[in-house]
Amino acid sequence: LKQYSENGKLISSFRYVNGELYIDKQKEEEKAVVKNEYYEGGKLKSSGAYIKDKPIGVHQNFSESGKILSSKTYSSTGWVASEGIVDKKGKRQGDWTYFYKNGTVKSTGSYKNSRRIDDWRFYHPNGNIEQKGKYNKKGNLDEKWIWYFPNGNILREEEYNNGKENGLFAEYTQDSMIVYKGLYNNCLLYTSD
Repeated sequence: LKQYSENGKLISSFRYVNGELYIDKQKEEEKAVVKNEYYEGGKLKSSGAYIKDKPIGVHQNFSESGKILSSKTYSSTGWVASEGIVDKKGKRQGDWTYFYKNGTVKSTGSYKNSRRIDDWRFYHPNGNIEQKGKYNKKGNLDEKWIWYFPNGNILREEEYNNGKENGLFAEYTQDSMIVYKGLYNNCLLYTSD
């Protein structure tokens, strides 16, 4: 995620690789050009940054009244990494979809003030579900979460309460045989034979 000022100066740069923050120093030093499109009355219709004609960072579309209609984030190489709404304060709001480089869906879910909330689904590159579950209003894992093998069989099931493992737990082989099961109570695991 990169943000630029009106004159094209980089304000901030955040890149995540496998869920970890990564800063790309070479791209930080390149100058971006912000391109704006306007309605006939002069109101901003769309805005986004480009480096060497490749879209990068957050691009937004606006209604004639100034409401943000949609946002897309582009990778440093110009492919759509995600789409949803980034509000005027730079926070993610509402429904979002993330993509792999080839355009297939990587994950879907909702945000409130850049916190994941409600139901989320994550996908393997082959399109099958990788994991699914719910986040509470604080952005913590909550209720039942299920992880899947790429073939669609269940890998693991866990129950959470406000971000902490609390409840039934089970892990399976690719052939659906139970490898391990137990019960979490306040993050302590009790197993059964």
